Amino acid sequence: MGKRPKPYSLEIKRLDMVEIECPHCEKNIQLEDEDFGTFECPFCQGGFEWSQHSRDDERFKQQDFWIGAIVPFLPSSIGVFLSLAVFDYWEGLIVFLLSMCLWPILAIGFAVYGYVKMKSSFLLGAIISLVVSVPMFFILSDI
Repeated sequence: MGKRPKPYSLEIKRLDMVEIECPHCEKNIQLEDEDFGTFECPFCQGGFEWSQHSRDDERFKQQDFWIGAIVPFLPSSIGVFLSLAVFDYWEGLIVFLLSMCLWPILAIGFAVYGYVKMKSSFLLGAIISLVVSVPMFFILSDI
């Protein structure tokens, strides 16, 4: 037979605890920070495995979200800065418009990449960036 799942107790959340979602019933479960192995969910009694690798996956999901949200914005912000600080009126206007059009185009490209690679955090960040880019275009064009 396999290893017996570790018992789990319902305690008040402490600082040295990590909160995870049960893969079966999707309820939040608190485990000690250093605790890894096979566990049994206290709500549905479903067995699941938790390891340091699982924790690293959560960090990568957060990182993917922020990459998808911020990276499409960066080239546009540089272009807007250059249009205001470096170029003359007409050249600055052209650089500004091109920069602002670049943001949603990059966000759509990042969203497609997240969809194709099945990276939901990356896709969500890119969609949020796209949604923010549209009103920002109108707000900045009024200035």
